[in-house]
Amino acid sequence: MKAQRCQHRGFGQRLVSFLGAVVTLVGFGALLAFTTTEVRRRTMLSSGDDYFYESPLIDNKNDV
Repeated sequence: MKAQRCQHRGFGQRLVSFLGAVVTLVGFGALLAFTTTEVRRRTMLSSGDDYFYESPLIDNKNDV
């Protein structure tokens, strides 16, 4: 009795694996970009220097 060593996967399985890898890489890239942006923003905030930071959700000058 020979074991089938080279079992080919179907096109659907390969497509799902490929799409999973792409989604994983894109998610990791987005997480990395978000982390770098946050680290830069926090170092700028903690440095105490005046710099231009504009965010539509944060407005320190016009607190109501």
